[in-house]
Amino acid sequence: NGVLMVKVIPLWNGPGTVKVIIINNERESASNELINKVKAVIAENAPIGATVTVVTPTILDINIELRVTKGKADIDSIKAVLNEEFKKQIFNGNYVSYANIGKAILANKETGVLDYSGLKVNNGADNIPITDEQLPTVKAVIVHE
Repeated sequence: NGVLMVKVIPLWNGPGTVKVIIINNERESASNELINKVKAVIAENAPIGATVTVVTPTILDINIELRVTKGKADIDSIKAVLNEEFKKQIFNGNYVSYANIGKAILANKETGVLDYSGLKVNNGADNIPITDEQLPTVKAVIVHE
């Protein structure tokens, strides 16, 4: 209970090792309490000789900067929209898409942005590499109007 998604990485640290990465029901990093519950359940059922490590993704800060050329940006809505978008993509890729960030900002009316220019993601205009052990989360949105 409490675990929504799991990714299992066999042989992650050599023979007999397994890494289990868990996400809670809110598609967020799991608490230490939930990690310990999962460890206990796995320990009861794990085959002899298997060393199992249970972890949850750490937060990877994503900073967004853009100039609004049409509309009036709602910073809190931009954060919420992008964080929901990132949550949908957990364990489904090895980067945060620069293009999808712009698309999500424009596709969701609650952001207030009808058009923009100069989008920067972590000070650049590139995809942001991530691992399965990272959960991208918008830390800051800077809007130039």
